[in-house]
Amino acid sequence: MFIVFSCKKEKQDKLEGEKSILIGNWYWIHTYHEYNKCEQCCIIYDTLHQVNSVNKYEMRFAKEGELKFYQNDELTKEYRIVFDDFYKWQYGWGDYVFDIHLNNDPNNRLLGVVSEDSLYTWDYPYESDDQNCFTYQNFFIKQ
Repeated sequence: MFIVFSCKKEKQDKLEGEKSILIGNWYWIHTYHEYNKCEQCCIIYDTLHQVNSVNKYEMRFAKEGELKFYQNDELTKEYRIVFDDFYKWQYGWGDYVFDIHLNNDPNNRLLGVVSEDSLYTWDYPYESDDQNCFTYQNFFIKQ
């Protein structure tokens, strides 16, 4: 008797070439928060600072294409990285823009801009809403 097993490998992108800029540990330092944007009155601006927070947040990108999220040094989530988009940024801050589907799920995304030592995202640790009534701009540094 001869038995053959076949395993389908889930899609996962390695961090090679220009994408290797993401490899490493990224630590949250502050978040710009805009809210009340859908009201007729006033937009309110606030800044959340890591030094004033009870929580520390970290993202760890591995060369193999894995992303781990930490809160207060404890692993909270782990995903495979699948890029929907990655391109050279021609305007403003940062070197590259990225759109990552976490575990290849287009409904679970991490959008951001990255340079050698700084990373900016709208989705972690604080997530902006889909209607754009409030937005978070989360800034990380690499250490």
